[in-house]
Formats: sequence, C-alpha cells, structure tokens
Amino acid sequence: MIVDKHQPKKRVLDTSHVGKRRWWVWFVRMMWVGVHSIWAVPVIIYLRIQAQQRQIRLCLLNSSRIGHFVVDGAHHVYQNETAASGRSVLYYWNGTPCNSQVARMLKRALKVQWWVYPLVAWDRAIPGRTKLEIPSSPTGSRDLTGAFAKAPGVLSFTMKENQQALAWLQSYGWQPGEDFVCLLVRDGAYLHTVGRALGSRQDWSYHDYRNSEIDDFVPAVKWLTDQGIWVLRMGSVAAHRTPFSSPRFIDYPFESGKCDLLDIWLFANCSACISTASGPDSIAAVFNRPTLFVNALPINLAHTFSDATWYPKHLSWEKTGVRLSLVEHLDHSYLRTEDYDAVGISISSMSPEEIRSATEEFWWSRFAERMRPSIDSSLSVEHLGLYLSHANCQRKHGWVHPNFRLYLPDHDLSV
Repeated sequence: MIVDKHQPKKRVLDTSHVGKRRWWVWFVRMMWVGVHSIWAVPVIIYLRIQAQQRQIRLCLLNSSRIGHFVVDGAHHVYQNETAASGRSVLYYWNGTPCNSQVARMLKRALKVQWWVYPLVAWDRAIPGRTKLEIPSSPTGSRDLTGAFAKAPGVLSFTMKENQQALAWLQSYGWQPGEDFVCLLVRDGAYLHTVGRALGSRQDWSYHDYRNSEIDDFVPAVKWLTDQGIWVLRMGSVAAHRTPFSSPRFIDYPFESGKCDLLDIWLFANCSACISTASGPDSIAAVFNRPTLFVNALPINLAHTFSDATWYPKHLSWEKTGVRLSLVEHLDHSYLRTEDYDAVGISISSMSPEEIRSATEEFWWSRFAERMRPSIDSSLSVEHLGLYLSHANCQRKHGWVHPNFRLYLPDHDLSV
C-alpha cells in the first residue's frame, strides 16, 4: 500500500476516442507498407540470399520514448565506430520520433533512410526470416560495456546548435563558465498528456509509485542557488509550477522558448543532473554527466553504468513499519504499483530535508574536492557484489562506473 502523502492525484483520461484513432493509424501504415511491396519484397529476397557475403542489416530504433531513443541510438553509433567487422547497418524509426533533435543527431551519425521501414515490415512478414533485422537494443537500453563513459562524445551538436542553446541560457543572465544543474522530477504529467495526444490506450498510473512532488525539492534548489549554481527544472510538460523564485532558477516546462534542441542540449551540457529516474536523465548518462537520483525505484535498475549516486524511496512493511533490507529491496523490485500493494509494502518519499542533504553531499563530493564522510550508508564492495549477483539484477548490469554509489539507511544494508 502506498502511503506517500505527496503522491500526485490520479488522473482519469477520456479514452473514448482512442480505439478508432489507433485503428486508423495502423490501417494507414499497413496500406503504406503494402504499396511499397512491389520493390521491398524482391529486395528482401535478394538481401537474404546475400546475407553472408554483404553483411547488410536492418534496424528500427525505438523512437517513441526519449530514454530508449537516445541510449539505443548512441549505442549503435558507438558500436559502428568501434566495430571491426564490415557489417553495414541501415536504420529508421519504429514510429514518430519523440524528439526531433535526437533524430537529427542520429541522422548525422547513422545511415537513416525511410525505406528501411517497409523492408523490415516485409522481412518480418515473409516466412523463413534470416538475421537481417537487429534489435534496437539487446540490453533493455542499458550500457553494459561502459561505452558512454569511455566515449561520451558519440553524439554531437553542430556549432549553430551550440550557439542557439548558449544564447537562450544567456538571455536569462547565465554567463559561460557558471555551473548549472538540470532537475528532473517525474510527476506523470508527460505520459498522461502525450499519451492522450498520441491516442494511446495505456493507463500509466500503474507506475505512479515512481512519481514525486516538486515542492519537496525546494530546499535543495534553494541550497544550490545560494551557492551561486543555476538550477533548471526540466521536462517538456509538468503538473504545476515550482513554488520557488530566484534569478538563478528557470522553470523550463513553463518557458515559451523551450524546444527539442534545449530538451537535449541542457542535459548534455549541464554540470550535473538531479533526477527521480525518468527517461530524459539518460541523456546525461550518454554525455557522461554526474547524476544524483533521489526517490528512485526500483533499485535493481540503478544506473551502475554511469556516474550516478542513487537514493531510493523508503520501503517498509505495512504491518510492522520495519524498513526493507537490501536483499528485500531486490527481492521486491517491482515495476507496478499494485505489486507493492499485494505484498504489503508501503512506499514513502524522502523528506525535503533528506533530499537537500543528499544534494549537498553529492555536490561537494563531486565538485568541491571534499572527501566523502568516513561512515556513510553507501554500498560497500561486499554489498555491491551481493547487489550485482542477485537474481533480479542479473543481465541488467555489466561494467560498473567507478563513481557509482547506492545509498540506503544503515539498517537497510542488512542482508
């Protein structure tokens, strides 16, 4: 049962129009694919015959959600730049790109062509499929090899794009060389709003347990701005404005100048990112920006592959009030709100003071050359081994970033 007093109110969407719209989109797409069968079918047959000699492969990148889009795309760029084989991969999107800037960056780095879509569609439809199609990501959009830490510049901005983004920041008074932090607080508004616009049937309330309240971050934002650090509350859509004002604070979701370029550029160039674990923070990981995760669940999906510090929400047994141990956290790493309720687990957010304290510790340890406290609640090497070997973590983790930290209260580390 979720007892988090800050849990946003559930939104009920009017989906009466959705079925017809989705059916119509599917019908038009299938008609379009059918029209191209006159050339696509012979090409697929030829590619299958030549599969061993020519090593041509096809891929539809997952373009519907920003976390998958940027991570999968950047990973393919890295693989193509470092691969020793002569394999050639042709790309397109599996749907309308969720961000036009990411699409432009990938088009500059990959062989992206519209006609790949009907080729993949007919390769799937014709019996006797070979390995012409490769997945958007075989790892669930996770960097298991440390590619982004080793080569953070796999995606790049043009000079014009950099100038445009810098001019926008400077229009608020920011000066080159000043630190700025991207703050991303998940509240469910994006999925509900965009889902309705796209005619989605999905009821996203199943993972409302991941949402947080922006008000709880005000003490942390105030502390950062008091240090002379700019804070940009990120997100293309948000439920409500941040109840805070400062010359060094920008409530980006409510700014008229927001655009797809800034959605990506700000995360890619920030001094650090603070997030409750949502798709856009993957941009910071791709560009190797330090990230503080707070209220982040489930812990088996922690970003061990990036320069990340991870604080989860508090989990406790509803009947006793006792907080879950590390192993219990991992045993009950669920993706749906009702699964926590079914086993009697209560979820509560970190307090505003806990978030402020975590922010202060994170900032000083990363940027002020201050040593971490000699006694803290981060995972020891022993506990990290336990974490990585747990059944719910296997195949989700590989290379571990040297700066990765997972924090739990001291008694939560018991096994």
